[in-house]
Amino acid sequence: MTGYLLYRSFALATLTGGKRPDTKRYFWRRALRILPAYWVLTAVALFLSGVVGTTAKVDWGSIGGIWDVLRPVLLLHIYEPFVIPVGMEHTWSNAVDFAYYLAMPVFAVLLGLWAKRASDLRTRLLRIVLPLVGLIFVGLGFTMWTHTGQFMNDPMALWPMQYLWPTSYIGWLAAGMILAAWSAAEEVQPGSSPGIFRFAGRRPLVLWTGALVVYVLACVSPFSENHKLDYPGMTAGIVDYWLFIAFAMLIVTPLIVPGMKSRFIEGLLANAPMRFLGKISYSLFLWHVIVYLLFLVPIFGAEPTNFFIVYAAELAVAIGMAIFSYYAFERPFHKLRPWLGKAPAQLSVEVARPAEYDPAQADRLAPVSRQGG
Repeated sequence: MTGYLLYRSFALATLTGGKRPDTKRYFWRRALRILPAYWVLTAVALFLSGVVGTTAKVDWGSIGGIWDVLRPVLLLHIYEPFVIPVGMEHTWSNAVDFAYYLAMPVFAVLLGLWAKRASDLRTRLLRIVLPLVGLIFVGLGFTMWTHTGQFMNDPMALWPMQYLWPTSYIGWLAAGMILAAWSAAEEVQPGSSPGIFRFAGRRPLVLWTGALVVYVLACVSPFSENHKLDYPGMTAGIVDYWLFIAFAMLIVTPLIVPGMKSRFIEGLLANAPMRFLGKISYSLFLWHVIVYLLFLVPIFGAEPTNFFIVYAAELAVAIGMAIFSYYAFERPFHKLRPWLGKAPAQLSVEVARPAEYDPAQADRLAPVSRQGG
């Protein structure tokens, strides 16, 4: 989803020959979207580490110096082992995404310079996709490296910190960028995207059924030796890599095909409760771990036995915290977007087409596209 959402407006510009999105605006929008609420979470986690310390139920760790504070603030807490503050373990993905936010304009420029040399839309699309396929295999190579002997000899089967680096997930980013390019091409010139992409728009439930099958295979993990959360071996790591990418593409693709209509999907995802959960989903993601540690561990213990009761309690408390976080920390900074990000204050979550895209630009490639067949 990161690759798709970040790259789609760049892909439209490359395919139509239009102007690329303004980089300054792009960075302001990303910063206003993710950093304020994240920094509040960081402050709370560091406060708990520095002031609360160890309680009867939760060991919040400690702060040894200024670098322990700056590291998570600057989203650099995934590059050293055992330094992620307690309650922020899940924010490794924030650090990975932040690296992608910084790199995306560079990727877009390089792909644009290469693709714009082509005279027709289909060739431009191919020139975008082929390097991204190469990035998927770069991710595979990095995954294989993190499963070599130097990482597999840990007697506790711990996951190495390199697994959390952006290079481990570059394949997911590239897959999302490929989907963005296909979606943009289909919007500019219907029929220009691969047939499988258009099939996903006509038969979305077929792909979601496939995603369910892949999900079951990933859960079973037939090549894993222990079927636990210990770091898997080389074979299982490679299989998981492809299963996870396949699952992500099968889930996301039916949702981004221009003109896609599915009563089932719209009924499932476009209803009012789901839209509201989507609105607060970032805050829900940010706070759910600290909510669990602060409120539920003291009640249910560190290793609760009744999953469904604990899950229901966690969901209720975390949603409440997410609502507060959204209106207190996220929404006020969204209102700065017209001045700093030069974009509407309301996030455009309901449509796939970026605000920067002018449909009239599609006409610029229409004669060339016909020449290209």
